[in-house]
Amino acid sequence: MRQHLGILLTAIAVLILLVPHTLIYSFIALIVYIIGIIIILIPQKERRVEERLPVVLQPKPTPEELKKRPTQPPEL
Repeated sequence: MRQHLGILLTAIAVLILLVPHTLIYSFIALIVYIIGIIIILIPQKERRVEERLPVVLQPKPTPEELKKRPTQPPEL
């Protein structure tokens, strides 16, 4: 997000320089350009990436395991 702001400020500085040339516009463009460059070059804080535990999938039952299961549900 900061880099987008820095690029926007740099573009604004270039547009200010395209205005009919006066000394005050040059200083304003220079200041806006320097601020944009500083914003671009300031390192951003690295975001912490949370480590997720791998999901352990239970293996599918084999046909023999399916045959060993009771056919009727347990009584309550």
